[in-house]
Amino acid sequence: MRKLLAVVRTLILVLVLVMALISTPFEVFGSADTMVAVRGIRALVRATWIAIGWIAIETLVSWVLALRKAKGAPPPAPAKTAAEASPATETPPKA
Repeated sequence: MRKLLAVVRTLILVLVLVMALISTPFEVFGSADTMVAVRGIRALVRATWIAIGWIAIETLVSWVLALRKAKGAPPPAPAKTAAEASPATETPPKA
């Protein structure tokens, strides 16, 4: 389940990153009206990159948790089948 969440977060990060790069204005022509709009766009771009940073941190934590080996108790032993658990198939101990 953790690996699935890590994959989903990675896909969301890539999607938001691509959308931010596509919509980021790299050249701005300078008139007074566009300067006001530029300030608003810069604030929006700043918020977008903060969100991308946050998603990247969550993605990194997800992958670390998903790939980390569980520490503690060993995995449970496999359950016995009905034939193995039947007392008729067991041999009596030798005295």
